[in-house]
Amino acid sequence: GRDLRFENHEWHAHGLCSGSASAEDFFTQVCDLSDAPLRVIAGARAADMDLVDTADALQRAGLCVWTYDSSNQQVELSACAGHDGHW
Repeated sequence: GRDLRFENHEWHAHGLCSGSASAEDFFTQVCDLSDAPLRVIAGARAADMDLVDTADALQRAGLCVWTYDSSNQQVELSACAGHDGHW
């Protein structure tokens, strides 16, 4: 069978309190939210940008960079759900 540990963690750590109607709704919204940042990140990689420049490119694209972690090469973006459960 499929190993669903990551999905279960994300749902229990983030999805249950997100205001989403269900796990499927939560993950659909997460995937929809990731489209724009992934396009920016792909462009940054193609331009051989480092992590800081990539975070700057995300900010310029109108995405809210919460922080970045150089040791793990991660950029964290901020997103908040409205009262209707949608981002």
